[in-house]
Amino acid sequence: MPSPAELVARLRSPGREFSMAPFWFWNGALDADELADQLRRMSAQGVNAACPHPRFGMDRRDYLEAPYWRAMDAVVSEAARADQKLVLYDEYNWPSGCAGGRVI
Repeated sequence: MPSPAELVARLRSPGREFSMAPFWFWNGALDADELADQLRRMSAQGVNAACPHPRFGMDRRDYLEAPYWRAMDAVVSEAARADQKLVLYDEYNWPSGCAGGRVI
């Protein structure tokens, strides 16, 4: 069993696997370079996981179309390069299951 001092040391410097994984709101234009840069900046601050979350503000017509996939490709490539984890949110905004208004 770790000593109290060891526990404090672990809490002060947790491993990468204990990183926060914030919802990363994609609520504007899908600029692949800017999004990859945002992910780099997260990594520089010790955020080693994120959940890209398409939201109101992003053009819904871009969801699951070429601009979305270009952005996703850029951030997946950057995450792989930096050994970051991504959690893929399966919907544009909410409720889940409507594919950004494409399903009735």
